[in-house]
Amino acid sequence: MTTKKLTKRNQDNYDYCVAKIDCSSVVILSEYEGITVTQLQSLKKEIRKANGDSKVLKNKIAQKAFEHASISLPNTLFKNTSFFVFSDTDNVGSVTKVLKTFQKKNEVLKIKGGLIEKEYIDAKYIQKLAGLPTKDVLIAKVLMLMKSPVQRLTATLSTPITKLNLTLNAIKQKKSEEN
Repeated sequence: MTTKKLTKRNQDNYDYCVAKIDCSSVVILSEYEGITVTQLQSLKKEIRKANGDSKVLKNKIAQKAFEHASISLPNTLFKNTSFFVFSDTDNVGSVTKVLKTFQKKNEVLKIKGGLIEKEYIDAKYIQKLAGLPTKDVLIAKVLMLMKSPVQRLTATLSTPITKLNLTLNAIKQKKSEEN
């Protein structure tokens, strides 16, 4: 989108949005009306910790960027103030959890909808995703499940050896007492 109507700042925001849409696996649109600057800075910091990026963008600029990427979104997403969250990691749950946690503390943030792998998802779906365990937690649970049978097998196999060892030590001690 290169027209003479765009200011340098708007063109930069458009280019940023096009680039982020192209490389992000997750894009979430939220309404942030009523959030203080301090709260918004805090939210942005938490999103960065979750390997995400965020920006307040003009709706028309963002809408044009989505059109450029051939992504069709409901027009209702581009009403009121819009705060965009981008994440290029495959850990979808981390940024959604940050938004959900912030939303519980500050009821002024409203998740409008978004994209996962360039497919539209509504706000309810994003809330469900935020309730799921993160990728790291799921991996840890799978590893624990895989480790448990091995531990039990080791304990089962070592028990007779331990009992034999204790019996032999008892016999050894009894014979040494007899001598």
